[in-house]
Amino acid sequence: MAHGRKLVTGAAAVAAIGVVALAALQADSRLLERTKSVTVPVDTGPGGTASAKARCPRGKRVVLGGLDVPLSVEDVTITHLKLASGRGWRAGAVNYDADEEASLTSIAYCGRLKGIEARERTVKIPEQGSGERPVTVTAQCRRGERLAFGGFDYDQGAQPGVSNDAYLSELRRMGKRGWQVGAFNFTGEAPLTAIAYCSTHAPRTTTVEETVNVDPDGRGRVKAKCDGGERLAFGGYKADVTHSRAFILLRSLERTSAGAWQVSARNGNQGAGDLTAFAYCAKR
Repeated sequence: MAHGRKLVTGAAAVAAIGVVALAALQADSRLLERTKSVTVPVDTGPGGTASAKARCPRGKRVVLGGLDVPLSVEDVTITHLKLASGRGWRAGAVNYDADEEASLTSIAYCGRLKGIEARERTVKIPEQGSGERPVTVTAQCRRGERLAFGGFDYDQGAQPGVSNDAYLSELRRMGKRGWQVGAFNFTGEAPLTAIAYCSTHAPRTTTVEETVNVDPDGRGRVKAKCDGGERLAFGGYKADVTHSRAFILLRSLERTSAGAWQVSARNGNQGAGDLTAFAYCAKR
């Protein structure tokens, strides 16, 4: 498998489920949205990299983060989603396309949750082959803390002179206090870090999930909605990422209303696969 695996697109029908409801987001005064967009340059070997930092205003801090890369972009993979300097949310991406630039938008949702602490855990993913599944790592909040939201980091070039080629497959809660991150690695050894953001003030949450099947060469959106009387506290996702079948790469994670979490992704051309959105919901 060559470094920088390409997504080969064709004339297959596009599967799109859900519409981003920005008006609903702006109407909910409890959280403010701040964004920052940058250009991800073309591949310069081992890839064109970029990072965007959205920043909350004074008096508020990040209580949930997302990102957006256009669904039309073929060969971009996400490399990190994490807090930056308290009031910032940083999203990163690498572009393996030698000709096409891409845009990357970091999305910070800003509120007043206190006492957020980062708990991290890192594993090194070896080179994987056909029939293997993505490797996962879970960071745990401490006793007495609750999971507020999560992030991750993947070091594309951790070893001098050695590149790796990992693709994110999931970001989701695991158990009561865990945040699980998964990725599939085609080349080299890839360090993958799960980041659980924890607080004793975080609310108790329940889980709602929705799944769609994405055709080969297809694009998909799926939205998980909290029940009436509940609000979205944070969100996650899971997608089929394999060596030679479904290859569903994340393109966006967005809070589209006070009670909804939307995920978008695009698939390669070798097999259909599932894309799941998780909404973690708290009482209003």
